[in-house]
Amino acid sequence: MNNDISKIMTDLADVYELSLSIGTSLELEKNCQTFYRSLVQRKNLSFIGVWHMVDNTLQLQSSFPHKAVFDVSKK
Repeated sequence: MNNDISKIMTDLADVYELSLSIGTSLELEKNCQTFYRSLVQRKNLSFIGVWHMVDNTLQLQSSFPHKAVFDVSKK
């Protein structure tokens, strides 16, 4: 029971911190980078990529070695 409450509190703290990172800029790219950076740090991720639809095909916008519109990797 205590473990469940601890997990819920951690999840709420994560969502709260991520919500604070949204809307820090009116520029889309800067806003996304701030959010992704927070997500990478908070969830201990190695990489985040953005997929988008082009001609009914999903393409990874931030695949290496191509220049990414949005990519965040752990530093």
